[in-house]
Amino acid sequence: MLPSERRLTRDELIREAGGNAMLLQDAVSASLIVPADHYGDDALAVLKSLVELQRSGIEPRHLRGFRAAAERELGLIESALIPIARRKDASSRAKAQELAREIAGQLEVVRSSLIRSALGRL
Repeated sequence: MLPSERRLTRDELIREAGGNAMLLQDAVSASLIVPADHYGDDALAVLKSLVELQRSGIEPRHLRGFRAAAERELGLIESALIPIARRKDASSRAKAQELAREIAGQLEVVRSSLIRSALGRL
C-alpha cells in the first residue's frame, strides 16, 4: 500500500518549511505554489527550497521564468501525447499518463545537464 500524501494547513506548511507567511504569499503570487486550503508534499518541498534560495538572495519573483519554462515543457509533452490522447479508452489514458511522466523525466535530465554544463563555465 502506498503512503498517502500529507495534507498540511497553511500554518503547518510554513512551520515545516522554516519559512514565513510573506514567503508563501510571494510564492503564490509568482505561481510557484497553488493557493489551497491544504498543501501536499510538493508544496512543502518547493517552500523549503524557496527558504534556502532566499538565503542566497533569490526571491520567488526571480523565479517567474521557471513557471513559464514549465508551461512550455508541458506544451511539448502535450504535443508528444496527441496521438495517444485522442483515444478515449482507459488504457490509452493510462498509457498517456505513463508516457508523460517518462518524457518529463527525460526533460529533467536534459535540463539538469544544461545547468551543470553552464555552471562549469562560471
